[in-house]
Amino acid sequence: IISVALKAADLYVVGYADTYTDPKTGKPQQRAFVLKSEKAGENFKGAFPNAKVEELSYTGSYLDIEKPINAGDRKKLDLTRAGMELLFQTIYGKQFDKSDLKKRQAQFLLAAIQVIAEAARFKYIEKLVEDQYEGYSFVMNDKMYSIVKKWDT
Repeated sequence: IISVALKAADLYVVGYADTYTDPKTGKPQQRAFVLKSEKAGENFKGAFPNAKVEELSYTGSYLDIEKPINAGDRKKLDLTRAGMELLFQTIYGKQFDKSDLKKRQAQFLLAAIQVIAEAARFKYIEKLVEDQYEGYSFVMNDKMYSIVKKWDT
């Protein structure tokens, strides 16, 4: 299970927590990753009390989150349940020192932001998520991208 942290003020996705096997002890450990802008530590101890909290290298702005991935990849992310599960599997329990984990984390957070925060913020996106999340294909269309881009600027 991955737990997603939301900012109460605007339901923005600001981090996530999972469990991984500690390579030193071989035991399962909880860990949390939070956006740089959210000040890892005291803000997340309540949300993830038993987790080791790690700060990600980027803030919550779309431009910053997209840095570890190719520009424009946000529009290619599969936002269906199956797509989200695949993204989940690429980060869950993975060692955070692996080179492409940063890219996978950014992809997961971008997708989670779309189907949670942006759906809560914009009726049009909420309707898309309702209608297409369980389907075979759901990627950000031009109207959705435009709405989100205006909000981020």
